Amino acid sequence: GSAGVVSKSIPPDTSLSYTLSLLKFEKAKESWQLDADQKLEQAKLFKEKGTKHFKDGKYEIAASRYQKVVEFLEHEISLRGDAETDRKELLQAGRLNMALCYLKLGKWIEARGACEKAIEENNDAAKAWFRKGEAQLALNDCDSAKADFERCLELDPENKAARNKVATCTQRIKQQKEKEKRTFANMFDKFAAIDKKNG
Repeated sequence: GSAGVVSKSIPPDTSLSYTLSLLKFEKAKESWQLDADQKLEQAKLFKEKGTKHFKDGKYEIAASRYQKVVEFLEHEISLRGDAETDRKELLQAGRLNMALCYLKLGKWIEARGACEKAIEENNDAAKAWFRKGEAQLALNDCDSAKADFERCLELDPENKAARNKVATCTQRIKQQKEKEKRTFANMFDKFAAIDKKNG
């Protein structure tokens, strides 16, 4: 940068080039090569990596890590007790975090899909309903979005963001209806004028 690094004898605004050598490479195991406990551990690692990438604003990479969490855990049926509870929580977090990445990337349909899966697994997940509502609102489906935000409020009555979103949806629905009314009124006026001319 403009400061350079005096201790390394690098003057300001100097272009640097690097040579990197890959010393070791280990291909990650596929999910089918792991037992249930190993899948759970791998999924935890993928979630941590996803969270790091998300915090760095690398939403596409973060989404791919959360997708791995889902792939490793969604069809795993052999875990019991605390391990099964961990699997469900991790899977839910993976789906919801993936949905959040998709919202950041403007991938509304993918975000909605991830939320729908999360809701299938836990109908009482307020976050899933909220994020689904955000996707619906971005897709201009205000009625569905409003219903999703209202469901979120049922589950989490103190959620101010959801309350604000319900108000936003109500306002947009009202605007859409007024626009439709004007459009249809103009259309009927034109038909009436044509009928008068022809009659």
